[in-house]
Amino acid sequence: RAPPFDIIEDRLYDEPMITRPDPSIKFSKIFNHITYIVGRFHNSMMMWHILFDFMIPLYWAITKIEGNFSADSNRTILLRDSQYSILLEFIQTFSKNPIRNIKDDRRDLLFERAIVGLPKFEKNPTKYRRISEMATFKYNFNENISIGLRNVVLKGFGIEDKKINHENPSVIYVSRQNSNRDITNSDEILNLMKSTCTFCNIKSVTFHQLRAKKQIEAVSDASVIIGLHGSGLTHTLWLPRSNKNFSSVLFEILPYKYWCRDWYQVAAKVAGVKYFSVMNTGRILPEIPDNIKLKYKFCSMKESHCNSIECNDILKDRKFQVELDTFNSTWLQIVDILKRNRENARK
Repeated sequence: RAPPFDIIEDRLYDEPMITRPDPSIKFSKIFNHITYIVGRFHNSMMMWHILFDFMIPLYWAITKIEGNFSADSNRTILLRDSQYSILLEFIQTFSKNPIRNIKDDRRDLLFERAIVGLPKFEKNPTKYRRISEMATFKYNFNENISIGLRNVVLKGFGIEDKKINHENPSVIYVSRQNSNRDITNSDEILNLMKSTCTFCNIKSVTFHQLRAKKQIEAVSDASVIIGLHGSGLTHTLWLPRSNKNFSSVLFEILPYKYWCRDWYQVAAKVAGVKYFSVMNTGRILPEIPDNIKLKYKFCSMKESHCNSIECNDILKDRKFQVELDTFNSTWLQIVDILKRNRENARK
C-alpha cells in the first residue's frame, strides 16, 4: 500500500527473497499452490477497511490472476502485517486453507507461485500524500469490481441466498445504540417509516451486537438498508444487486454539514444498488459540547475544512435529531421504488 496509510514496519524491507530455489536451503514449508502474501490497511479493526481496502482488492486480484474465482481452489492467503486477528472470518471465505499471519515467521518458506501485495483502488495513491488526506482520500472502484463477491462470502459463511420477498420487503434500519455518533429520534423515524410503508417489514438492527454471520444474514435478503454514516452501512455489499426488474437501496443519513466522505455512495456503486442520502437543513442542530463549539463553527463553515482529520471527526461524531419531514421526502422516493419492485414481481 502506498504510504502513509500503511504501517512502515509491515513493508517487505529486510527479508531476503530468492527467485530460484537454493539447494543449500532446507525449507521448513513448501507451498505447491498459488499463494497470496498480503498486508492490510493500517486500521483493520474497522469493517470498512477490511472490506474495501482489503477484501475487494484481493478478490479482484484473485479473479484477474486465476481467471475466475473458484471456491475449490487450493490457494493460500498469508497475511504479512501487525494487525489484530480480527474479522479474519471474512478473509477465510476466500480460502480452504487456514489464514495465517507470517509477520514474525522467520522460517525459510518455498513458494511455487507467490503473489505479493495488493492493487490500490484509490485516486492518486502517491507516497507524497499527507497524513491529513486520510480523512478525505477518494476511491476509484469500477462498478463491476465486486460482481460475484456477495455469493462467495455468503457461501463461505454457510448462508442461504434466499429469494427476496417483494410483497413485504425487508428494510434494515441500522441502530448505533447510543454511541458518540447517533440519531436521538430513531423511534420516531421507525414509526414514520412504518406508517408510510405499511407493506414493509422494517427491522432495527444493532450490528455490533451480532456475530459476523448474523450481520450478513440480516442484510442478505433485504431490499433496503438505512442508517447514519458509519461502518454498519458497509453491509450494503450483501444486498442483492439491482437489475431491470428490481432495485435495492442504500439510504445514508449524513450528520449536519458532513461533506467529508463519499464512501457509502462508493459502496452503493460497488454493490450495484441505488443510493440516496439526506442531511438536516439546519432547523434542528446537533448537540455540540461547549468545549468544541468554536472548532465546530470553524469546521462547518466551508466544505474544504473537512480536509482535516480533526474537522472530519468533529462534524461526524455528533448526536442529533433527524428532521422528520426532510427525511420523509427522500424516504417516500424509496417507498415508490419498493412499490415498483412489488408490481414487477407480480407480473
